[in-house]
Amino acid sequence: MAGISAVYQAILSRWASEELDELIPGGLWYSMAEPGVDWPYAVFTSAGNPDGILTTDTEFRDHLIQLSIYVKSNGATDPVLAAGSLLDSVVSSLFQAPLSISGSGKVLSARRTREDIRRDETARDIWIAEADFKIRRSQSYDPSPG
Repeated sequence: MAGISAVYQAILSRWASEELDELIPGGLWYSMAEPGVDWPYAVFTSAGNPDGILTTDTEFRDHLIQLSIYVKSNGATDPVLAAGSLLDSVVSSLFQAPLSISGSGKVLSARRTREDIRRDETARDIWIAEADFKIRRSQSYDPSPG
């Protein structure tokens, strides 16, 4: 993707390394999923920049992002429990450790600030689990103790 931000690239890299497409077959999308994707799917959006673009000028300050998991009710499982469980699994996988910014020596830490599970207003058989995160750039991450 041309012009992809370092934040989104870091999230995509972690998504791939954690093999989250196995958990979320519809994949991870920026801003909006394409019509007809598999269920469930995830959408990542900028919630703290008025034009919705994460640029190098804004992405390294405290920046709010939103991660949404879309689940379609199939009658077999409780969609609220399924959406919440998927959100917890994805969040745990994505943000278990700081995200690396390729080639910069910098890392991004994420702090969950809000979460919600709600029914989609236009399609009553779809449930959305959302979590907001404050992203902050920090110095190089050294996982060794001390």
